[in-house]
Amino acid sequence: MTASTLLASALVSLTAGSAATPPHPPLVARSLALITSVQPDETEEVRVYDCRDFEMFLPPVPEVNVTEQMLARLANASGVSVEPISGAIVSVVATPAGHTAFARLLADVRKLHDVFQVELIVFRMPKGEAPALGAPAAPQNVVVRTSQTVQRMRAASIESVTQRTYLSGWQPVVGQQASGYESRTEKIEEGFRTIVFIGAGPESAERSRVSLRGRVSGVHFQDVQAPLVDRKGGELLVQLPSVVSRTFDTDMSLPFGKATVVAVLDAENEEESLVVACAVKRMQP
Repeated sequence: MTASTLLASALVSLTAGSAATPPHPPLVARSLALITSVQPDETEEVRVYDCRDFEMFLPPVPEVNVTEQMLARLANASGVSVEPISGAIVSVVATPAGHTAFARLLADVRKLHDVFQVELIVFRMPKGEAPALGAPAAPQNVVVRTSQTVQRMRAASIESVTQRTYLSGWQPVVGQQASGYESRTEKIEEGFRTIVFIGAGPESAERSRVSLRGRVSGVHFQDVQAPLVDRKGGELLVQLPSVVSRTFDTDMSLPFGKATVVAVLDAENEEESLVVACAVKRMQP
């Protein structure tokens, strides 16, 4: 069984049946060489690893020390010996190659819990001036701007939705000496919704793979005459809503910290385009 298979098995068994907890940015990992008078072996070294950040992002399991079990399984996968010093601060006895393997597995676990700040912007531009996909964005005439933290390899929903109220009809009302109509209203939504997924493809220190699938919707109302008249003989009107939706589905490598065009959509009128831009920023520990 390979180290990656053991790591996947450890993550599945530790998180099975437990409620997911909100992500937290990982702390900076530290590995310090201990100065000892007696070395376990001429080819082995003793180092200290600070893994207290595991306690923040690993989901809790009743009556189980999840961090301790995770470290034990990672140690077994990399062929090293782990002894607790204080909580999740542990000493590791291993060869330099063993320390390298253990540190790599720790980094793999932490990478699964990376957190990013994702900002999504929808803005209007004249149709002939709309930028190409992947181009830097310079938002003007912003329609929607919203942001949210997103954890690596976990789909997240980001939305900015408004409910609009409209006159949908009239309800007859009869009293002892008079009758009439009472207005009836309903609500309808418009705005922006998207699903974001980070980490589905190759990454680097400067860029990350981001998948987005979203919808931009707008509502327009038309006043129409109802087959009713009020007590004064005036015509009663109702509003008929019309929803226009545009969808997009994109998968791109985006630079960190820079708003980039990820979709260009038709606007309600023929003279404009709706541009969707995305900016991704890795949260600092």
